[in-house]
Amino acid sequence: MSSDPSLFPWNISNVPINIAIIRTMRDCLTRVSEAASFTWQQIECRPDGSATITFRRPKTDADTTAYLPPITVAALDAIRHVAGTERVSKVFGRVGYRPRRQCAPLTMPGASTV
Repeated sequence: MSSDPSLFPWNISNVPINIAIIRTMRDCLTRVSEAASFTWQQIECRPDGSATITFRRPKTDADTTAYLPPITVAALDAIRHVAGTERVSKVFGRVGYRPRRQCAPLTMPGASTV
């Protein structure tokens, strides 16, 4: 995959994982669980900068091929170095993962605790 900076209306170095996953889910019409299972091996790049992705829909067990426009491919390319370069690694696996922090209980000023 190659990214063309002219396709981005923002700075390519600041593209978050959220943009890549939302664009991919929108273009493929997938659920979160389906997008989370995508691997780089499923993505086939085309010479025009677009790509196709073939995946199995869990509820129908049917293989589906979806078109990814160049701007989505560029967003995916921007996270590829973080996600992993192996073709079998998951596209969105552990990218930008941060463990949850424990939050203090919410208290309102003047409220009594029972």
